[in-house]
Amino acid sequence: MKKMAESVLGLDIGSSKIAAVVCELPQANEVLIRGVGRSATAGLSHTGVVDEESLSQSVMRAVQRAIRVSSVKPSKVVVGLPTSGARFVVNSGVVSIQNNAGVVTADDLQLCLKRAMHVVRDSHEIMLHGSPVEMRLDGRPVEDPVGKAGRQLEVTVRLIFSDQALVDSVTRIVKNLGFHVAGLSYDQFGGGASCLSDAERQYGALLIDIGGSWAQASVFQKGTLAYGVVLPIGGSRIGKDIAQCLRISIAEAERIKVKYGHVLPLSIPDGEIIPGLVGEGGVKDVRRRVLSEIMRARMRETLLLIRKKIQHLDISGMPVVFSGGSSAIPGLGILASEIFESPVRLGIHPQFQHTIRNPEDHVAVGVVLYGMKTGAIQVVPSEVTGGWWQRFVK
Repeated sequence: MKKMAESVLGLDIGSSKIAAVVCELPQANEVLIRGVGRSATAGLSHTGVVDEESLSQSVMRAVQRAIRVSSVKPSKVVVGLPTSGARFVVNSGVVSIQNNAGVVTADDLQLCLKRAMHVVRDSHEIMLHGSPVEMRLDGRPVEDPVGKAGRQLEVTVRLIFSDQALVDSVTRIVKNLGFHVAGLSYDQFGGGASCLSDAERQYGALLIDIGGSWAQASVFQKGTLAYGVVLPIGGSRIGKDIAQCLRISIAEAERIKVKYGHVLPLSIPDGEIIPGLVGEGGVKDVRRRVLSEIMRARMRETLLLIRKKIQHLDISGMPVVFSGGSSAIPGLGILASEIFESPVRLGIHPQFQHTIRNPEDHVAVGVVLYGMKTGAIQVVPSEVTGGWWQRFVK
C-alpha cells in the first residue's frame, strides 16, 4: 500500500483575518496546497489577546474550513504569530581568542553568540528568533570564522522578542484543537519565504505588508530577516477615512474601497461616478476621483512613515515588494516607486505563484516553507526529483 504523504497545517493569525492552509508534503522538495480556510479575526488587538475564547473560535472556524476542503486533519501546525508586541533588537558580542593556536574554535563562536544574545528583556517578553547577521574577525567581515586565525571575534545578532502572554494564548488555542505545535514564527519569515526569491533574500529586499490594523516593513539580507518594524497603521485606517470624508458607514466604505479603490487620482477620468452610496442624507453619487484622493493621502502617509522608520538603513538598489492584500491596491506600485525610488513588485514571487493562488494565504504557506527550511518540519526525502522547491531549500 502506498504511504500517504505527510500533511502540515500552516496558520496565519493576522490583525483582520486568520488563514489556515493544509499543506501536503509528498517529499522534502515539494509542497502542495490541499485546503484553505479563512475567518475574520476576533479577540485580538494591537495590545495582544483581549479575548482568548473569541480568538479560539476564529482560529477554529478557519481550521475547520481548511480541513473540510482537504478531507485531511494534519497532526502538526506551524503558526505565524501576530505582530502585536513584537520588538526587534540588534546586539553584538565580543570574544578574545585565548587558545595557543590563535584560531577561532566552535566553542569561541558559541560563546560569542551567547554574549550577543544576552540582552536585557522585559519580564513579559520571550525571545522568538535569534540569528547572526554579521561576523567580524579582527574587524574584517567573515562568513565562517571557525578555523581562521585572529585575536578578536565579534558577532552581531538580530533578536525578535514577542509578548509571552500572546505566545502562551496561541499555543493553548492550537493545542486545544488537537495539533502538535511544530513551530512558532514571526509572520514575516513566512512572508519572506513565499514572496521573495533566493537572490532577493540574499542580496537585499524590502518586504512591506499592510494589514488591517498594522503595517510591517522587513529588510531581508544574507538569507534572513535583518531588520523589521511594525507600525500601528493599516488598511482599516483607509476605510475609516473614506467613511468620515464621504459620510457613509464603515461597511460601505470598505465595499467601495475594494471595488473602486485606486491611489492615483489623475489616472481616473474626472467624470467617473460611484453610484448609489448609502450614507447620511440618503442615497448619493460620488466622483471616483474623490475616493482615490482620500486613499492616496492615507497610503502616501503610511509609506512615508515606513521610509522614515528605516532611513538609517542602506536600502539603495533593493527591490520593494508588497505582500498580502495590500499588493492588490491599484496604482500602489507607481506610488511606492516614487516614494522609495526603487523598483517595486506587487505580490508573491513568480516562482511561487503556481502554488499560492491567493495573496492572502502567503504567510500561512510561507511559515510551512520556513519550517521546512529551518528543520522544524522534516520530511523523509524520496528518489523523486523535486521542482522549484528543490532550489528553495538548498
